[in-house]
Amino acid sequence: MRFWISRQPGEVDGPFDIDTLNQMREAGNLPDSTQVCPEGSETWHPLSHIDEMENSTPPTSSEQADSMVAEQGSTMLQGRSYTIENAFSIGWTMFQKQYVVLLGMVAMMAAMKVFIGVIGGVSDLFVQRAATTVPMPGGQLGLNFFYTLGNPSTILNTVFEWLVFTPYTIGAALVIVRALRGETISWSDSWCGFWKGNYGRLLLIQLWWLGILLVVLLSGGLLFGVPILLVNQSSGSTEVIGIIALIGVSCMLATWIFLYLRWGFSVLLVIDPKAGRPPIGEAFSGSWRMTRGITTWFSLGVLGFLGTLILIFSFACLVLPGIFLGGPYFIAVIATAYALLCQARIVAKNGCIHCGYPRSASSDSICSECGRPWSNEADQATLSEEA
Repeated sequence: MRFWISRQPGEVDGPFDIDTLNQMREAGNLPDSTQVCPEGSETWHPLSHIDEMENSTPPTSSEQADSMVAEQGSTMLQGRSYTIENAFSIGWTMFQKQYVVLLGMVAMMAAMKVFIGVIGGVSDLFVQRAATTVPMPGGQLGLNFFYTLGNPSTILNTVFEWLVFTPYTIGAALVIVRALRGETISWSDSWCGFWKGNYGRLLLIQLWWLGILLVVLLSGGLLFGVPILLVNQSSGSTEVIGIIALIGVSCMLATWIFLYLRWGFSVLLVIDPKAGRPPIGEAFSGSWRMTRGITTWFSLGVLGFLGTLILIFSFACLVLPGIFLGGPYFIAVIATAYALLCQARIVAKNGCIHCGYPRSASSDSICSECGRPWSNEADQATLSEEA
């Protein structure tokens, strides 16, 4: 059994086996307060509890494993591959089983939006009042330029989305993924996007996505902006310019949607310990491989469209149905789609289908980390084909 160690928040080293940790401990390099986490788990404990964790290593015999599975319950993902039907049906089951946790997450997201909305509104009023008493450089023209760059509420909302709302939302989705894999979760786990180095990864990958968006916009602007300028200089036909502009916007939108469908799961991969928490570049390529095949990414588009319709309709009905029904169900469905597609990645890396623990050269039929079968033959064959 191996362990990750964290000497200080945000820094994780390892994994190390128990003998190496004991040597480091005896040499005085690791105080008993050092946080350790068994490989394949997400639960951290002080180093002083390592003996208890070592003694609680899951059994490796098939009889003991069967007993553990009976106690823990089997994962809802076992024997299932990604389809729209499975995403909605398993998502509905998860919605029912983890409703309280899901509701707490959506309520927190709604509270965040209300909070930043109030702060932004107050800021706008303050700026408007200040503009009437303090001369703005350039007069009205300067004030118009200021609002063109973005009024305070827009700026605050953008910064808040990047620093707080998005990391929380991604962490909340990962918690439901963990529940789908048979792990015990609680509402407080939804803050995992801010834990163990995850926060820096999520901020960085958002910058990558911003770069991708800028590339799409600049490419579209060059491809369709130049023809518009040429037409404007030659004939000035507003009809032709309108058609070119419409085609350009449609192409950029289609490109962005396609890239989002193929790379969208990268934000979960970078903080998912069962997927190996790969570097950002590998997370993008991993998401691309997970969603390869026109059937897969097209069905993801349909899934996202239907899920968004449910979300919009439920929030349109006086908001409360969105908080109590649409929002929780939407998170459960998206998390289910990711969890089903990610199984193939775990199997491709020769890991346990349940916890992601690497099998290496082990010939045992039982995972030494979670005590469950690595995967049954049907699962292995199906998921290996998808990988």
